[in-house]
Amino acid sequence: MDGYLVKLAAYRDLKNFKQSTIEDVGLVSFVKKGEFTIVVLGGYDTKASAQSGLEKARKRGFPDALLVTMEKGEMKKVN
Repeated sequence: MDGYLVKLAAYRDLKNFKQSTIEDVGLVSFVKKGEFTIVVLGGYDTKASAQSGLEKARKRGFPDALLVTMEKGEMKKVN
C-alpha cells in the first residue's frame, strides 16, 4: 500500500464491518495486526483526495478515522 490511506477502524470480528457503507469512498483493504484486522481505504493520489475520503468516512459512521501513510510496514498518522 502506497500513498495516503484512511484508517477506518480495527476489528476483532470483521462481521461487524459493513463494507457496503464505505466502498464507494476508496479501495477497501485489510491489514492483520495481532488479533485485530485494521480496515483502511486507499487509492488516493494526493493528500487532498485522501482528506476528502477521510471527511466522508467520518460522516458515514467512522468518527475516529485517521489519515495515515505506510512506512516500513507500519502505519504513521499524518497531521
